[in-house]
Amino acid sequence: FDSLRTSGKRAQNTAQLEQVHQMRIDKERAIAVEKRTAERELGKAIAFDDAAQKAYAAALEALRNSRESFDQGLITSYELLQTERTERQQESQRRQAELGVWSALFSLRRALGLPPL
Repeated sequence: FDSLRTSGKRAQNTAQLEQVHQMRIDKERAIAVEKRTAERELGKAIAFDDAAQKAYAAALEALRNSRESFDQGLITSYELLQTERTERQQESQRRQAELGVWSALFSLRRALGLPPL
């Protein structure tokens, strides 16, 4: 009877050990997926930030040109205001893109087990 109880406990311990081992493998896979996702999101955020920076630079140039044209009397104040509005919208998008990069960076650091900064 003792040998059956001992072999039963051994089988139970082996099953528990296998369960812990499988849970560890699942956790490692989940961490790897989270890391790859965070890396991909950071790449996207950087690309969006780059595009937003270029769009903002173009809006600044358009505003400069519009101011010169307004000073020369070539465009109306309404057109100048529209250009200023566009520049402000592009600046807002640029700042949102910067925030997106920081957010993605924090997510990546969290996935790597590092403090935010």
